[in-house]
Amino acid sequence: METRPKIQEELGNKYKNVLEQYLKELKIMDDIYKDNKDKPPIPKNMPTNSGSIAWARSIITRIKTPIDKFKSKHDILTRYDEGMQSA
Repeated sequence: METRPKIQEELGNKYKNVLEQYLKELKIMDDIYKDNKDKPPIPKNMPTNSGSIAWARSIITRIKTPIDKFKSKHDILTRYDEGMQSA
């Protein structure tokens, strides 16, 4: 019975590590957006407007996908300080 709290603690540490990594990825996405928002990298054969939209959507998707997975475990985002920063 002593192992159960230890298992919970270890899982908590893993969730905390995942949230910390997600915060790092958010910072990277923010930097990419800020660096390229005036002239986004688009393929040569794509029109400027649709290429810019596709580029912005790709950034949004890279941010949103992990959050959608966290929604099934919404208590994770509120249990740890790292989750409160990303919410």
